[in-house]
Amino acid sequence: MINVAVIDDERLIREGIASTIDWTRLGCRVVGIALDGRQGLDLIREKKPSLVITDIRMPGMSGLEMIRETQKYVWKPRYIILSGYDDFTFARKAMEYGVRHYLLKPLDEKELEEKILLIVSEIRAQHRERLTGNSCVDRIVEYLEFNYARRDLSLGWIADNLIYKNCDHLGRLFKRHTGIGFQGYLNRLRIDKARQILEEGRGEKIYEVAEQCGFPPDGQYFSTQFKKITGMSPREYGESL
Repeated sequence: MINVAVIDDERLIREGIASTIDWTRLGCRVVGIALDGRQGLDLIREKKPSLVITDIRMPGMSGLEMIRETQKYVWKPRYIILSGYDDFTFARKAMEYGVRHYLLKPLDEKELEEKILLIVSEIRAQHRERLTGNSCVDRIVEYLEFNYARRDLSLGWIADNLIYKNCDHLGRLFKRHTGIGFQGYLNRLRIDKARQILEEGRGEKIYEVAEQCGFPPDGQYFSTQFKKITGMSPREYGESL
């Protein structure tokens, strides 16, 4: 299921979207609602939804400011923005941050569902690039894609809480279908995300990049793995861009 957050300062709209759409049929679930950009930012940080449906103009922190803030994250949700006719300038600015889907108010439920289905198909297509054809391994791969930043991730935890299989057996199964052990796969995924942060050139310190990607905050293990996988230290990689 794809996690969705709904953010709008109008109660009837946010609660209407959350309660009237048949989310299960669309392959989604609503993990939270918020009434402004500041609450929305906290919700996105906590729940890491794959899709955010948000009003563009809200008191306090606007939807546009919220979207701009999330560009700092290596993990970024997709957005459907809601706007009135007078907000087109805001909507156009959001597109500069990669937002490609927007709807005018008052909302048409059918049109909203079409947008949701389009984004669901995009997300699933992206996931299939990493899938192996084995249901257990694919479930692990999908879980890691969205939870790689958790520092407590381990194959043992996944075996006990997600797949419910013997850890040793699961480890052999994972390696057979991916060609690499669980920890090696997770490290490579985390380093891929770290490279994205460095390529975006936002000026984070090495230990901050390490923490964002699930590595210990001292940065030592992160630097060792980064050089092992890329052939360069994180600093050298950043300077080479």
